[in-house]
Amino acid sequence: MKINTVAVIGTGFIGTVHVESIRRTGVSVKGVLSGSAESTKRGAENLSVSTQYKSVQEICSDKDVTVVHVTSPNALHYPQVKELMPLVNM
Repeated sequence: MKINTVAVIGTGFIGTVHVESIRRTGVSVKGVLSGSAESTKRGAENLSVSTQYKSVQEICSDKDVTVVHVTSPNALHYPQVKELMPLVNM
């Protein structure tokens, strides 16, 4: 499976590390999603990412995204991945 672009959930310290690491591999980070519209906007601007996602569903409906990194606070991982799984287009 070819990795086209990546979306990152979480724009804090670890999210930033993931975005920088992804870019070093030559893969594009298309967009981010954070805890609020304001933090998503700020994260996208700080990370120079073009797309500000509003929801996990929006990430899953983006046909360009082939990988999602979940870097939100640990307590949110399970509910976010649980939401992602049924929406994954395999």
